[in-house]
Amino acid sequence: MVFLKIFKPRKTGSSTASGSSFSTANTNTTGTSFSSASTSSPTALKIGEIPQPRQANQRITPLELREFRELLQYRYALDIELWGLRDALEFQRDKVQEKMRNADAALERLQVMVEKWDRGDLWSTTEEWQRWKKIKGWVLEGGKRRWLMHPPWLDAGVGG
Repeated sequence: MVFLKIFKPRKTGSSTASGSSFSTANTNTTGTSFSSASTSSPTALKIGEIPQPRQANQRITPLELREFRELLQYRYALDIELWGLRDALEFQRDKVQEKMRNADAALERLQVMVEKWDRGDLWSTTEEWQRWKKIKGWVLEGGKRRWLMHPPWLDAGVGG
């Protein structure tokens, strides 16, 4: 199992209309702050750790859905950044490999989450569960790049 630092929102002292405010490395005073250009990981989250077992009728919370969405955005931001680093020289690759590990770990965590949350009793309505099944299909479908198995420099010179 891979354990890495990964993006996870932190609660701050201020609050928004929804009752909570989150910040990342790019903090602002208006609430949630996320920059796809920033792929730093401000707090530690063990990737690969299995989500806590849920009791019967313990619903998925809006905060959990937000964290799932932000992890998905984090993975996407790393994918874009890594593609841009495909021309990295040998001496630059250590930092790129760390990003590759984080991207692969984020994908693994997302895939575990969609599997563990695919139970009808975790959702308030059948419609919500059906929407989740569509999301699960997208996350689990093939075509996701495993960066450690296929580093970006294998595609050097491809594209613009």
